[in-house]
Amino acid sequence: MDGLWRRGCFKRWKLSDLTPEQRKHVFGSRFHHKIKRHTKTGIIKSLKIRLVVMGNNMTKGEDFTDAFAPVPRSTVGRMLMSMAAAMNLEMHCVDFSQAFIQASWEDLPEDVPQIFIRPPVGWDEDPGIVYEVLRPLYGIPSSARALHYTLGCEVVRDRAAGTLLMKQGSYIRRILATHGMTDANPVKTPLQPGARLSKKDSPAIPGAARMMRRTSMY
Repeated sequence: MDGLWRRGCFKRWKLSDLTPEQRKHVFGSRFHHKIKRHTKTGIIKSLKIRLVVMGNNMTKGEDFTDAFAPVPRSTVGRMLMSMAAAMNLEMHCVDFSQAFIQASWEDLPEDVPQIFIRPPVGWDEDPGIVYEVLRPLYGIPSSARALHYTLGCEVVRDRAAGTLLMKQGSYIRRILATHGMTDANPVKTPLQPGARLSKKDSPAIPGAARMMRRTSMY
């Protein structure tokens, strides 16, 4: 939280000073804990905590317009990699710290309404205080539109052979573990000819099917 304040992500308001219209855009927030692992080995690198806005309570058309993240096509990445390998160019990978707040609401094509959050549980703050969100934060559906992503890619270079290889092994293993398929065996034909599927073969957890479709896209 101290880092977010230093980077100008918030403005402090008294809830009593907000207009009735502004109070419609006050949402909760919480701390999210995450274990960050090395892309190749899966070894724990660090323990992270981030503030997440509870955007699940936001309404499309009122609090945000679109929620998609602009992800570059894989062909663009392969084209740039092949040019670097063919011309023996240097390439650098950059991992942004607190990536979302490096962007700005001004980077979006549409106007974003004022969004306020209640301080998360565990953060010391005076009663009746809310924060106006001045930069994209995790949990706000429109935040992802301010950044471009390439997810979970590992790049292996063999300079002597003049090759560059892009792999997503760690990302794929994480998806398999999430859906309980770590021990699944690869086969050339996923289903036997004549196999019939029914609703009982669908994920039982609400939203799991949608999450599987989204993760498989990247």
